[in-house]
Amino acid sequence: MAWIPAPSTASAAPPASGQEYQKYYTVAQSYQGSPENLPEIAGRFLGSSGRSREIFNLNVGRPQPAGGALSDPAKLRAGWYLMLPWDAHGDGVQYGQLPTAAPAPGGSPTPSASSTPTSRPTGPPAAVPPPGNCAAGRSAPGNQDQWAALRLAPEHAWKYSRGKGVTVAVVDSGVDANLPALSGRVAVGTDIVSGSGRGDTDCLGTGTAMASIIAARADSGSGAVTGVAPDATVLPVRLVTTNPQATVPDQVAAIEFAANSGAKVVVLGTYVDRTDPTVAAAIRDVGAHDAVVVTAALDSGAAPSAAPSVPPAATLLRVGAVGIDGSPALRYPAGTVDVVAPGVAVAGLGISGVGPVSVTGGQYAAAFVAGEVALVRARFPHLTAAQTVHRIEATTDPVGSPAASGPTASGQPASGQPASGRAGAGMIDPGLAVTRVLPEENQAPAPQPVATRPAEPHPYRGYALVIIALLALVTVVLLILRARRAIRPDDPVLGGTAAPVTEPAGAAAAGERLSRMSTSDVDETGEARERQPAAVPVAPVAAPDETPVEVSVGASRSGGVRRRQAAAPTGLPAEAEETPAG
Repeated sequence: MAWIPAPSTASAAPPASGQEYQKYYTVAQSYQGSPENLPEIAGRFLGSSGRSREIFNLNVGRPQPAGGALSDPAKLRAGWYLMLPWDAHGDGVQYGQLPTAAPAPGGSPTPSASSTPTSRPTGPPAAVPPPGNCAAGRSAPGNQDQWAALRLAPEHAWKYSRGKGVTVAVVDSGVDANLPALSGRVAVGTDIVSGSGRGDTDCLGTGTAMASIIAARADSGSGAVTGVAPDATVLPVRLVTTNPQATVPDQVAAIEFAANSGAKVVVLGTYVDRTDPTVAAAIRDVGAHDAVVVTAALDSGAAPSAAPSVPPAATLLRVGAVGIDGSPALRYPAGTVDVVAPGVAVAGLGISGVGPVSVTGGQYAAAFVAGEVALVRARFPHLTAAQTVHRIEATTDPVGSPAASGPTASGQPASGQPASGRAGAGMIDPGLAVTRVLPEENQAPAPQPVATRPAEPHPYRGYALVIIALLALVTVVLLILRARRAIRPDDPVLGGTAAPVTEPAGAAAAGERLSRMSTSDVDETGEARERQPAAVPVAPVAAPDETPVEVSVGASRSGGVRRRQAAAPTGLPAEAEETPAG
């Protein structure tokens, strides 16, 4: 049995009996002409008839001063005191120690000996502020249950991930950003109700409690409350102010804002009616932004149209709330839960500095899962939203007896274990979610066609082509010259060295020297005359004793032929005198 104590105020006297101050309601004979019932009471004070199970869990089996005990949710007796969740709000909600005596017939409930409960205690409690005023006096913190933190042990994941760089959009009542434990962790957000304003303020406290479960830091004065992802950023999307009712257009607008904000995780509070087809369609559209949507699972008391409106989706996690013994807080139909998380009597932070409080509800279980999703997305930023959902489900601890059930978000139970009909894949495990190796994540995705467009020509492309062509031409010429030089190394034109010329000896040398001689182009009178070609030398004398050979040496000065006698190799005169031509 989970009791949900509310914080006492600074001005109220401390309870003498050791009981905690809390919210409760006295059952009347009828309400608006009809007998009192839990769904109607939940709808009146909690904003949703589906939360009647929470009231039942808080009061079942507890002896009542007026006699009897709650055992059947359909049977209530006038004069019973029903403890309410701490976010209950409305006329008839009382705050103080639970009375120990039955109320007088036709009168108000009898107060306990140690305190005087009233409809509003001295100094309004943080969770039920006066209309139009979200601030309240600082209150002493109440007791809180740390079983959820001990069960999940998120500190095992902090060596690998603390959620840094991941934004979690909280669609609820806003977030009190003035709390030291949330300092630097809360963005400005938006106020959907007013249409223009900040979301970092909270009158009802549910959004602040969710944000503390996600990202509170214990080293900032939050006591024992530490978020699952203490380095994540919370984006508050304020859907309600002091009235815990939200219109469908506001719900759709809040979801669309969260999707377009760039948040990688979107967690929905209980003010979002997922049974409405329009709201359900907006939730499905969030997946197109690669964001994971986390929401409380619907119980069997939801509207009949809920099931078709919220089918399993690859990017949606439907969370069931469980108590310390692992039993579900609500009656979840088979196939409506993907994973479970603590949601009964878990520790959270109240608004306006109240401190730690104990809270119960599916939205708080969803907050635990949202914190784990932030850890995974920071640890594995390359994973898509659908892959992240699969990893969350594949790293759970099985809860409950194996039974056939509908598919989870990814369509498969965790770790090959059959999923429980009411626990989905099982209890989340933050440490395992950021450390386990999943072989299916290492498979290379199939190549996808990528649309391409023709590349625009670069303005200097023409110049580059000309330069490349010139360089290629120069390279070819150099290669050709190098090849020719290798073939003809004695060609001076190609850079080679010419072979030395040797003069022939003897008569042969004289004949060749005479053959290279030429006559003057101008005669003695200075008149030009036609150049005569040099005569071809006659072969040299074969024997040294033979008669010297006459050779023609060209024309004489008078135009005749002159002859020169070559010297014989036997020592004869080197040359004869010139004789005029006949």
